[in-house]
Amino acid sequence: MVVKSFADSFHRTRLEQTLAGLGVAELLLCGMMTQNCVTHTALSKAAEKYTVSVLADCCTTVSQILHLIALNALSTRVALPTAADAM
Repeated sequence: MVVKSFADSFHRTRLEQTLAGLGVAELLLCGMMTQNCVTHTALSKAAEKYTVSVLADCCTTVSQILHLIALNALSTRVALPTAADAM
């Protein structure tokens, strides 16, 4: 289990060590607060060694327009498949 206290899931956690121990090469991100935790984790310096995708239909935030703005900003850096596309 990885417990986080910051928007970036890698910041001050054991996530990077856990993923390395598991041999993970690809991250499929989802979660609450698209514009905050999801974005910060997807764009983290520590995430650069992975193929990162954000499951666009598995994220949300307090308003649809904020969610869409965050996804648009992410679209230039990471893939945005739906959960069905990622299967």
